[in-house]
Amino acid sequence: MLTLWEMKRTVENPGERKNVPTAKRLQDAGTVVASRHMGTDAEIRVYQCGYAVYQLGKYVTVFPVHACGDYLYLLCGEICCIGESFFDRQEWYVRLVLEGEDRVSRNRELQEQEKRISYSAISEDWKLLMDMGQSTLEKIIVKESVREMLELLTEKQRTVIIQFFFRQKTQKEIGKELGSVSQQAVSLLISNALQTMRRYSGVAQNPSLCKAQKGGTRHEG
Repeated sequence: MLTLWEMKRTVENPGERKNVPTAKRLQDAGTVVASRHMGTDAEIRVYQCGYAVYQLGKYVTVFPVHACGDYLYLLCGEICCIGESFFDRQEWYVRLVLEGEDRVSRNRELQEQEKRISYSAISEDWKLLMDMGQSTLEKIIVKESVREMLELLTEKQRTVIIQFFFRQKTQKEIGKELGSVSQQAVSLLISNALQTMRRYSGVAQNPSLCKAQKGGTRHEG
């Protein structure tokens, strides 16, 4: 059995390179160290250069193997952690598949977010939004929608969203400002916040659900 620890010793460590290679570039010029299929439409591949490619159907994501350490997940509203040492003893693909699935899920959520919130400052630069020739009324509506969505978040989620989308800070920078919070924890906070905001967007676009919520009924999805 090839463990993740052994895999990390086998492949290069690209560090924090800004230019992550594309899946196509790796496929064309990279050397595959190991690969594994999960079902009919999912595959994980690791390249000698230290990057892994996870493909789920038409969705593909690329990430460094050495960046896959502790794994964070939500359980009953709390952030739980499985330590890196546990995964180092498992087969090489276990932690990498979890990372790939999370990244694909976040990418799909962001794509849906962009489709469902047409004028959201969450996915567009605020100044650009204000320069799009909108009427005063439209600008007020946009501001109110964003304000209401932000109020649905926890204080920490709201801080992370503002720092990441409005002030263009990296997840690593935000983690340091929060007190040595890991990049993975920041990423999870962003993902959960976007899910909450997306649910709000779906309710806001359905008057019957809005009316029901005002009456005290909670709707999910």
